[in-house]
Amino acid sequence: MRAWMIAFSLGIMFGVLLPSLPEERFYPLLFIPLLLSFISAWILPKLRLIAAFCLGLLWFLYSAGNSLQQVLPATLERQDIWVQGNLASQPENNTRNTSFIFRVRRACAVSALEQCEFRNDLLADQLIQLRSYQELTILPGQSWQFKVRLKRPHGFLNPGGFDYEAWLWQKRIRATGYVRADAGNRLLGQADGTFFLQQRHRFAAYLSGLFPAPSLPHSGLILALSIGDRRGLDTSQWQLFSATGTTHLMVISGMHVGLVSLLIYHLSMFAIKRSTCLILYIPAQRIAALITLGAAYFYAGMAGFGLPAQRAFIMIAAFMLGQCCCRHTNVSNSFFLALALVLLINPLAPLSSGFWLSFVAVAVLIFFTGRQTEPGGQGMLRSLYRLFKIQLLVFLGLLPFMLWLFQQSSLSAPLVNMLAIPYVSVLLVPLCLSILLLSFISDQAVILLAYLTDRLLDFFIQGLAAVDHTWPSALFELPALNLWSWLFLLSATAFLLHSPVATRPRLWLTASLCCLLPLLLSSGAERLEHGEVQVDFLDVGQGLAVVLRTRNHVLLYDLGPAYSNDFNAGDGIIQPFLKAQNIRRPDRVIVSHGDNDHAGGLISIKSSFPGTEFLASDLSTFSDADTASYCRAGQNWNWDGVNFAILHPQWDGYRGNNASCVLKVSTARHTILLTGDIESRVERQLLGSDIKLDADILLAPHHGSRTSSSPDFIEAVSPVYVVFSSGYLNQFSHPHPDIVNLYTNSGTITLNTATTGTISWLLGNKDSLPEPILYRQEHKRFWRMLR
Repeated sequence: MRAWMIAFSLGIMFGVLLPSLPEERFYPLLFIPLLLSFISAWILPKLRLIAAFCLGLLWFLYSAGNSLQQVLPATLERQDIWVQGNLASQPENNTRNTSFIFRVRRACAVSALEQCEFRNDLLADQLIQLRSYQELTILPGQSWQFKVRLKRPHGFLNPGGFDYEAWLWQKRIRATGYVRADAGNRLLGQADGTFFLQQRHRFAAYLSGLFPAPSLPHSGLILALSIGDRRGLDTSQWQLFSATGTTHLMVISGMHVGLVSLLIYHLSMFAIKRSTCLILYIPAQRIAALITLGAAYFYAGMAGFGLPAQRAFIMIAAFMLGQCCCRHTNVSNSFFLALALVLLINPLAPLSSGFWLSFVAVAVLIFFTGRQTEPGGQGMLRSLYRLFKIQLLVFLGLLPFMLWLFQQSSLSAPLVNMLAIPYVSVLLVPLCLSILLLSFISDQAVILLAYLTDRLLDFFIQGLAAVDHTWPSALFELPALNLWSWLFLLSATAFLLHSPVATRPRLWLTASLCCLLPLLLSSGAERLEHGEVQVDFLDVGQGLAVVLRTRNHVLLYDLGPAYSNDFNAGDGIIQPFLKAQNIRRPDRVIVSHGDNDHAGGLISIKSSFPGTEFLASDLSTFSDADTASYCRAGQNWNWDGVNFAILHPQWDGYRGNNASCVLKVSTARHTILLTGDIESRVERQLLGSDIKLDADILLAPHHGSRTSSSPDFIEAVSPVYVVFSSGYLNQFSHPHPDIVNLYTNSGTITLNTATTGTISWLLGNKDSLPEPILYRQEHKRFWRMLR
């Protein structure tokens, strides 16, 4: 049975790797090995594993195909439509808007409300993510009617960046958009959502009402540990948890669910055994198991049934149902049952980093920590040794996945977690849950317990801060690993974990060291040749960020937009890209002008790379203490045989878009022209000068706006390729169709980061211009619809 569950799970995970879904007419082919396996299973039982694998793959294909059919029709993008439904999440408020998930019940694909006939066959029972820029009082579960403008799931796509589209698919969100201002937007009914959704909102509102800010400084952590609500945790707290390797403790993890269930089970057994009448009719184990199962379901539900909570609840259910049936359940069987059921419920779960970290950590605990020999001795030293050994093994087991997913890990994690896990799981989590339960009973009890918990949380945070201050280099980063390097690291880790329980441990240790040798001998990032330049136009939405690399130098041209106080292109796109390309720091940064869509990531890049040289046309975006210089026509430099020249502005009299720094990059054979947001006025000035504007690759001025890209300018540059850096279905309608036609009619190949993801060229000394590498095409997945 265990092997069958493994094969079924592998079939689903294999489907996630498919670049695209096969046509439905080929699905019956999978039934051939399925039927043959069942027919011949009596001859060779292991053939049943092929059937299980095919069954898992078929389930994935069915689920994925059904998901694709539920996506918003392309004809409805950028159209105003009406939807009726319920709020399916907690509203998240920020300085600019309120975002929430909305479950559509009925929809009408007509803009005029008086002409609407709401139907159940359009987006029915589908989740959409909405933003509201209006002041609406919305609560989870409420039924609303909204006028919305939607688009299909879409996100930025860059090497090393977060795959927002995969996240949307994994969350079953089939469209995103915003609420349009209209008098027809109205409340249809009060909260009638799920019990857990209502109770999570009730408790969050109750706590904020009982303790107005800042009377309970760590109320955000209490909400995170009790109901999994992480909205109250700020960026600095997450950075501290990441630096000390305690991020998993600050959310409702599977470990929390497991420890709470274990506590409930033992308390139930203690109480039931003192009721002699009850145990005469029903065994105490059965009653305790049912109580524990209910408590685990309640805790996982209050946590929002995230993947770790799902996994923990399924494993607990397997154990407790085994107790009810008076049967012993093997731990490994429960683990693989949980794996198969999580994938059965959500076949796209492997797209989540939490899926891998959660199951890998539990796998290490099950298969490596329980069988190892321990030194003699008794008491506290032995317990501390076991705690440290468990943390070290889990750290080693997670290390390949942490480096693959995040390119970083914390060396202090084993030591910190040895004390932090019992402190949080055994002390803080029960206290936070007690606050939740007491909120139904007594405000005074909640006040006393909340203040006590807040003091204990403050002590915990101060301890983490002390560790981070004492050992600031504990959070280490490694160069991004390619697939083969990662497989070597994974093999080395597996051999190392297995060596203590193997009959010949030295052999396994030797194998582990042999797997590490290719990693130690690798040189990291592949260096360019003299005279070569690598140019990457990043997908930052409605904005611009370009990375230029020569053999020994890196230049950033513009830093993309800041979308909110919590997310900007510098932190969320540029720095992950630099890490993925094994680039330590840029040598120079050019901020073409001060508009948000070009300078939104400035603060992030300045703080991350102190001492970097900045050139800009507008120094008002820099503080007095910053070292930045004006970019001026005539400035030029040569890096590794590649020439860089500033063509504009000539003086200080330009403002706004026309102040943009224009940069020309030239190799021995090819040229790139980066124009920022210049408009026709500056284009005419450049045409009237003696500057040679011809270029093989042109960054379209002002994202393809009608105010730029005059016919004379296009003719003078005569590019082979033009790149439009714009947002998908942006509000400015960039690039304008007339401008796209101008380039196309001139024989220029047009590319748009919104539909291609990162656009890359490696330009060298060859006469022929290489074709670009389009990230979305090179990394196809069925949920990334090529537009």
